[in-house]
Amino acid sequence: MLTTPVVVYNAAGIAGLAASTAETLTAAGFTAVTTGNQDAGDLTDSVVYYSSEDVKVTADLVAQTLGIATVTLSLADAPGGISVVLVTAP
Repeated sequence: MLTTPVVVYNAAGIAGLAASTAETLTAAGFTAVTTGNQDAGDLTDSVVYYSSEDVKVTADLVAQTLGIATVTLSLADAPGGISVVLVTAP
């Protein structure tokens, strides 16, 4: 479960936000965490996206670890497993 790939995207424009959030996940035991930047688009709150029902439990754990309320099924937004889009600091 903790080996599911998680990509943390900084859509908030806060320097180092994705990296510090990735460190939080790594400290919690997640082993395949990477980072990147993304445009927030229409998002007003941070979101955890997951690609399929078989990783939903892990996506819920990511959201719980980061204090993010919204967890959404979206293969387009999480093609590799789980994606976290941060529009504010968690």
